[in-house]
Amino acid sequence: MSDALTSPAFGAACALGSAFMWALTSLLVRRLGATTSMMTVNAVRVGASGVFLLALSFAGTARLEIMAMSTTTFILIASSTVIAAGVGDSIFFECVRILGLGRAMTLASSYPLLAAGFAAMFLGEPITLRAMTGAVMTLGGLVLILGGRHGHGDRRGIRWRPVAAALFVAVLWALSAILMKPAMSDLSPLTAQGVRLPIVAAFLWATPWARAGVPSLRAAGRRVVVPLAVLSALTAVSSLMWVAGLKYSNVMVATVLSSTSPMFAIALGAAFLSERLTPGAIAGAALTVAGIVILEV
Repeated sequence: MSDALTSPAFGAACALGSAFMWALTSLLVRRLGATTSMMTVNAVRVGASGVFLLALSFAGTARLEIMAMSTTTFILIASSTVIAAGVGDSIFFECVRILGLGRAMTLASSYPLLAAGFAAMFLGEPITLRAMTGAVMTLGGLVLILGGRHGHGDRRGIRWRPVAAALFVAVLWALSAILMKPAMSDLSPLTAQGVRLPIVAAFLWATPWARAGVPSLRAAGRRVVVPLAVLSALTAVSSLMWVAGLKYSNVMVATVLSSTSPMFAIALGAAFLSERLTPGAIAGAALTVAGIVILEV
């Protein structure tokens, strides 16, 4: 059983699970973004989930792992955390507000290909023809899924600055994955996230943009308590799955599968929001699933 829970297949399943959780997270963040700033929402969700995971990790072997952690591992984890969750996620949520979820995700979803290139250059991971074919098919399917989702965001057209920002997010997410991969050889996913999330929470709350949204959050009162609690729980589970996917699988597979959240988003929209499935979305979902099969079979 322990071998099954540390196998590449388990890592791939965790990466897919993190994509599903991220789809739910993005929808909730958009809703809360109408109440206060995206930066404040990001700080609250990361901080709450970080405190929970840190407390949970210390109930296990975290103390021993943290005491044995090298300075290099800590620097890698801290850098990865600030780059991805502190800077990358905050910029991404702002891009979602301006461009809409579909456009922002389409641009940022290029990060697995960047991560694969970085992994080949810096970590020596091989890029096989089958893996590249599966990755391109999967990401191509995501582009089809997101291509028709223009209903949110700025209707006056896409401005170059948010587009450039979304592409910059892709670079940051790719760099974060590359920094985390070697660090995960010494840590369990729970311990890693118990260390990572409090670091990024401290970074976010140190910025004036996160603190500026606190008054509006307080003014919203009880109506945001439950959404924030759910968002924090989703963040905790999603982050654990993402790190487990990266630890037990290679960088390309983990990043490609964890970026498939749009496929889950259209299914959730059709099931619970009565959103119409377009032919392009259906074709994109089929292409995405085919790409996943090629990656994993």
